[in-house]
Amino acid sequence: HFITLRTKDHTPELLNTFSSTLASLIEAFATPGSTVGSKVDDVVEIVLCGVCGRELPWSLSPKHRTKFFLRPSTWVPGPKACDAVDELWRHRGNETHHFSPTVYPLFARHLRQLLAAVEEEGVAGAGSQQLRSALQARKVRGVRYLRTLAEAAEHRFQMC
Repeated sequence: HFITLRTKDHTPELLNTFSSTLASLIEAFATPGSTVGSKVDDVVEIVLCGVCGRELPWSLSPKHRTKFFLRPSTWVPGPKACDAVDELWRHRGNETHHFSPTVYPLFARHLRQLLAAVEEEGVAGAGSQQLRSALQARKVRGVRYLRTLAEAAEHRFQMC
């Protein structure tokens, strides 16, 4: 998620591929008989961060958020290491917000997918029920938040 946002201007195809993969994952959660698993909350957090153009999830504590950005100035990756995330953070050590006409439409589509799963009461089978139940059970950033965010983000997007 982080790398796709940081490189969106140079490699937009990476952001589009990530978005397509995320759409497929949400669809898999909503499919009857899905065996994807129970990590619905993680997918929802990625969608919410994407809609708002955030690189890091809200649930990340300030202590860990700060550690995520800091590396010693003497840090050098090993000869066989390729840590693109770390390199991007080290050279641009602040969280950047990416709400833009490039990013918002991709993630807004996923937010609409999640909201549709909540509102399809009785239309689909067990897989959709699993997704709907997980979304309705969220105490923080639940269904009401998803609806409000969809409306507020759309208004903000129209002002861009």
